[in-house]
Amino acid sequence: MLKKFTFLLLFPVLTLNAQYKSVQYSYEKNWLGENQPLPAESQWMLNGSMPASIEMVELELYGSNDLDRKPLYRSDFRKASGIQEGSFSIPVNYILKGNNEYTLRVNYFRPAAPTEIEQLKIMIGEALASYLNMSVRSDRNSVSLSKHPRLMRQELDQIVEKGLGLYRNRTGIAFPGFSDLIYTKLHQINDLSLRKARFNILGSKDADEQALKITFFQQNLEDLKQMCMQEVNQYLGFQFLVLADSRVIPNYPTEKTRRTLPINFGYGGIYNEGGFNDLSYDSAPYAGVSFPLGNPALHRKFRSNSSVSAGVFLNNFDFGDSKEITGPLVGRPIYVAYGYKTAYFLRFNAGMTVLQEENQSDKSNIYIRPFVGLSIELNLWLGLSR
Repeated sequence: MLKKFTFLLLFPVLTLNAQYKSVQYSYEKNWLGENQPLPAESQWMLNGSMPASIEMVELELYGSNDLDRKPLYRSDFRKASGIQEGSFSIPVNYILKGNNEYTLRVNYFRPAAPTEIEQLKIMIGEALASYLNMSVRSDRNSVSLSKHPRLMRQELDQIVEKGLGLYRNRTGIAFPGFSDLIYTKLHQINDLSLRKARFNILGSKDADEQALKITFFQQNLEDLKQMCMQEVNQYLGFQFLVLADSRVIPNYPTEKTRRTLPINFGYGGIYNEGGFNDLSYDSAPYAGVSFPLGNPALHRKFRSNSSVSAGVFLNNFDFGDSKEITGPLVGRPIYVAYGYKTAYFLRFNAGMTVLQEENQSDKSNIYIRPFVGLSIELNLWLGLSR
């Protein structure tokens, strides 16, 4: 009874692990397992050793070896409190394409020292101050921003995010961005009138009016800088990790997947003209190829079941006027259609047929008519040579 109970407890865990293909990473050799390709069209997990000084391992996936671009996927493993040494396991829920190459970057983070955090605050503060000094314009009686306050707040957020590029919050919380208080203060500065300086309580009747304006302007700008740094310091009050080492595996291949060409065999009807009482139509079998719009492992159901098809009707048409209707190029009507898979191998097609009619003057009349059909789809594997 106890064995059955234990199995029931472990079954969900075993099922979860079975869904992921394991890939072992070696820090010393900087390679994956025995140089086997990355799993394609399935979820996988990166495993490796974790030194005692490291508290977080981060994986970044890129579509090329250009690491300046935003990664396609990022995930990490954080060491539990009190654990000295051990291994890491990073689940990768980004489905990789087969017959392709990706660049992996594995980042190792250690706890950041208090002096490093203080230096980080100074660096971010200087960057924010420089940006604000360059973004505020003033003349004799007014102050305005060089950009809209909304855009400035976004760029202030980007300055902080860039400054934190080598750091990670231990709790996994990203910088939330500057608050609406900063946005409101930016609006106030944008609408600031230096004529208000004459009413500044710091001034006196004998003070120079221009000096009062400068003081009034600098005071508002300093208030904004202090508000920004208060919010940054509040975020940096959490424990942080800093990048200790980074390893890159460029242009690593994925598994070879089968390349197939869907072949369609079906039967369709073509509408020529007329209404219910004098309808002109005909039908015939057809054959063609499909070009899928999506991969079932990579895209949603609607896209993966959709395709664009092209082919020929196997018979010519007769719409009841004793004229044989053919098609251009191959002497048979040709078609282009949108197809949707309605069952495992059945596909509904709807599109246009290109027809050709020979006139008495030996000139061809080429025109287009709609058609619908139902076909059976078979996948032809293109890797027979291997």
